[in-house]
Amino acid sequence: VVFPQSTLTPIARTITRPVLSGFAVLDERRHVEITIQPSTMAFAKRFTYMTDNFLENLDWNNVLVAGGIVLGTLLAVKNPGAPDAFNYITDQWESSDIDIYLYGLSAAQATIKAQSIYNTFKANLLDGTPSFVVKNSKTITFYTRHPLRRVQTILKLGKTPKDILLNFDLDVCAVGWDGNTVWMLPRTACALETGYNVFTMSLIRGHYLTNRRATQPQR
Repeated sequence: VVFPQSTLTPIARTITRPVLSGFAVLDERRHVEITIQPSTMAFAKRFTYMTDNFLENLDWNNVLVAGGIVLGTLLAVKNPGAPDAFNYITDQWESSDIDIYLYGLSAAQATIKAQSIYNTFKANLLDGTPSFVVKNSKTITFYTRHPLRRVQTILKLGKTPKDILLNFDLDVCAVGWDGNTVWMLPRTACALETGYNVFTMSLIRGHYLTNRRATQPQR
């Protein structure tokens, strides 16, 4: 069990955060209790809504969506007291990109996969909706009309989903969705449970930069 002290209802899993000893600094926005999605089915339904249905019918093989949009989906639980069925806590995730990571592929295979992702994105747009693509050495980004989200394919390839999540510097963001399962690192679960991220010098120095630079010619 990831959160043994949590309580589960059909609407949400509620995590009550422990009271920790010591001095609290910049703690005003740390909630003593949070709610997350109660099931994979609830997560998948909410993910489709939050991603504007852009990934409907995507071939999820070798694909992991990770980072803020997945965290936002996990936390965007329906408010049971709200009259509107779509009254979710989503405002803070409005500007989040849909970050797609590829793993277990060669550079050539990843190119084909990126084209497949774009085809899926394009197929899910309404007829007549414009789209365009911007590529740089780090990402391929698919755009459509504002305020719909950008879909961003990260060009740094990982061997496994674990490698992708280990590359995240902020604990709470090391969470991913592979179309069937929500994956997170132990430090991510700890951040959700306690309300704290652990600060290390990697946040400044960027432990991930070496591998990124090493693969830049391929990208």
